[in-house]
Amino acid sequence: MIVGATFGIGLGVLAAHVQNTVIDFAAQMFALIGSSIPVFWMGLALLYVFSVQWGILPSPGRLDARATPSGLGIMTIVLGVNFISDGLHDCFDPMSK
Repeated sequence: MIVGATFGIGLGVLAAHVQNTVIDFAAQMFALIGSSIPVFWMGLALLYVFSVQWGILPSPGRLDARATPSGLGIMTIVLGVNFISDGLHDCFDPMSK
């Protein structure tokens, strides 16, 4: 949560510093899309992309007693994107919450 808020606020400050540039518009779009997509749907979409399509991260499934939990990387990515987009959204519109 601290890392997500730090990146979100940092990107918001950078976007405010360079207004009306590609960085500013990209940060606004990331904040809008990241705040609008429900976390459970983003998790399923990223699980499909990273596990099924690219095969980078293991997909969660049935585990035996000796196995470590898989899929934690995807959950971390989803929550990080959610916290970063919330931090960016707060930078662009502090009265929204």
